[in-house]
Amino acid sequence: MDSNYPTTFLKSILAGIVVAISSTLYLIVENHTVGAFLFSLGLLCIYTLDFYLFIGKAGYLLIHRRLDKLVIVWFGNLLGTMGTAFLLSQTRLTVTTPMIEAVTNLSTTKISDTPVSLFILGIFCGLVIFIAAECYQRTRGTANSVGGYLTVVVCVMLFILCGFEQSIADMFYFSLAGAWSMDAVFALIIISLGNALGALLIPLVALLMESED
Repeated sequence: MDSNYPTTFLKSILAGIVVAISSTLYLIVENHTVGAFLFSLGLLCIYTLDFYLFIGKAGYLLIHRRLDKLVIVWFGNLLGTMGTAFLLSQTRLTVTTPMIEAVTNLSTTKISDTPVSLFILGIFCGLVIFIAAECYQRTRGTANSVGGYLTVVVCVMLFILCGFEQSIADMFYFSLAGAWSMDAVFALIIISLGNALGALLIPLVALLMESED
């Protein structure tokens, strides 16, 4: 991550905006498989443009050791998603499409879920997104770059179709549905912690393997 806080924050806001737009596509499209595919374009944009997404950056916490920057990324993502939700709420999209009904049902399901369920679903999402980020980074600029792009698409479709919890998308859903409450904040914190742990699983295992050599 960048050494300066303003740049980190701005890149995080942009990532939040991109996730919000991708989430809007998912809500509008009736076919969930198509919606999941379209959502993946957002993550590809974030990786290609080097924006900062909390879940992806959490996986590299052991390398960068900058918890302060990770917190800034989280809040930047939150501001980006909330701002986008507010702007969309002023448009005809929230009136002429079933988007509000869909996001309200989605938000209610998430907020009424148990902490254990949210945490576990968050872990799996974090793990899958880290795999996507790592495969993209390792293949970028190589003859195998297409494989990296495909991995991102498949991983995103996987976590959406499986119903895993993605904290940044949830920020947008709660904002657009007007569902913010203490329960929603608690659910988001649990999901975020699960995402972070899931993203750190592979790096932690790698670190343990290195220490045994």
